[in-house]
Amino acid sequence: MKPIRTLTPLFLSTALFATDGMNMDGYGPISTALGGTGSAFDNGSAAMMSNPATLGLELGAGSMELQVALGMLGPSVSAKNSGMEASSSSDQFIMPAIGFLSKHEDLLWGVGIFSQGGMGCEYAADSFMAAGRNEVTRSEIGIGRLLAPINWTVNEDLHLAATFDYVWAGMDLQMNMTGAQFMSGFLPPSQALGSARGTMINSLMGMMGAAPGQISGINTVRFDFSDDSDFTGKAQGNGYAGKLGVHYVINDQWQIGASYHSPTYMSDLKTSSGDMYMNVNINGMGAVEVPVSGEIVIDDFQWPSQYQCGAACAVNSQWFVAADIKVINWSETMEAFDMGFVADSVQSNPMAVGFSGQQMDLSMKQEWENQVVIALGTAWQANEAWVVRAGFHHTENPIPNEYINALFPAIVEKHYSVGCGYTLAAGDQVDVSVTYAPEVEATNSQTQTASTHSQTNVQLAYTFRF
Repeated sequence: MKPIRTLTPLFLSTALFATDGMNMDGYGPISTALGGTGSAFDNGSAAMMSNPATLGLELGAGSMELQVALGMLGPSVSAKNSGMEASSSSDQFIMPAIGFLSKHEDLLWGVGIFSQGGMGCEYAADSFMAAGRNEVTRSEIGIGRLLAPINWTVNEDLHLAATFDYVWAGMDLQMNMTGAQFMSGFLPPSQALGSARGTMINSLMGMMGAAPGQISGINTVRFDFSDDSDFTGKAQGNGYAGKLGVHYVINDQWQIGASYHSPTYMSDLKTSSGDMYMNVNINGMGAVEVPVSGEIVIDDFQWPSQYQCGAACAVNSQWFVAADIKVINWSETMEAFDMGFVADSVQSNPMAVGFSGQQMDLSMKQEWENQVVIALGTAWQANEAWVVRAGFHHTENPIPNEYINALFPAIVEKHYSVGCGYTLAAGDQVDVSVTYAPEVEATNSQTQTASTHSQTNVQLAYTFRF
């Protein structure tokens, strides 16, 4: 027995939360209901994002499938510090989808649009996360893929496959820091959270002193680039990646599969309309806001490589079990978050003229660790029409405690899932899954700010077969 399958939802939006660092725990209502497994059994076009060698294992030659779907992601995120708590208002994402597969003799091809994953949140202007600026604090990172897979049936037991992935990414950031956080976190001698360098920093330090007209202190710092859209980010980039997969049927009971996902090769994420705001104390003038407009570049933001393998077993004609293990190599790409700022040569605010044409390189330490993910799933064929599914998914938070940032709470470690599928008389199919990630709390050991994150996800898909 193999699990009744469908095409996975192909998320058109790229703004979402994820449970394996920034990765989704699974793709499509079958995979997610089965704990995010998918390496060794047919789970439709979800295989484009896991193991493309399983594409079309149950699709007959000359057959096609078209699917429409809807996903709802519901994260619950908060930040705490010194008795204060701020809850993120980004708590629901609705995502429509469509996908297509076609099989011709020993070759199958398809096309799919997937959201790879992401992270982010939004805190109110009157929360402690605003750092006293009375402005919303917000982050949003999303990455999507347009995939073109090809699958070759070598013989009745062996399948080989590959995908070419066009990859795009978008990012918004409205990040507030107190002057103390900026000075101790990024400037010498401490640089506890990273580093800030460049001619703009040199000018800022040169303006500081006790004389009239000089800067006696920094109150707050804000970096701001956002298009306020759920579908795009202000800073954008694109590129490519790919996958290789193999699937083998051992016997009537056992199947195995494995795949390799390459790292992405994307351009830097850029926006020509970003802003940096500094609220400073000037001797003889008091607190003064200095807005500096310019170009922002997120340097070398990439998705890491991934290896995964799995096995699936038809215990009997009704009971199916599956298990996957995967390694996500975050250490390849998440050593630091590097952002460059180049001030416009013409500044509209007189207080910012001294920074015209200057640049600053901000590097925030990340030092993420690689993740090992274990996924388990089981399905029970109740009758010819109904199948019920359940699963479990576990990994470890990849972010070291000293670098956890409440704006990027990618700390979820496990989830539980259930789902079901119903096959109509005409052969069309409906599938649904619900996954719950229990709350996890992690505290930055330097700032003592704690982040909490839990999540409930629902996916619904309808498949037309012809």
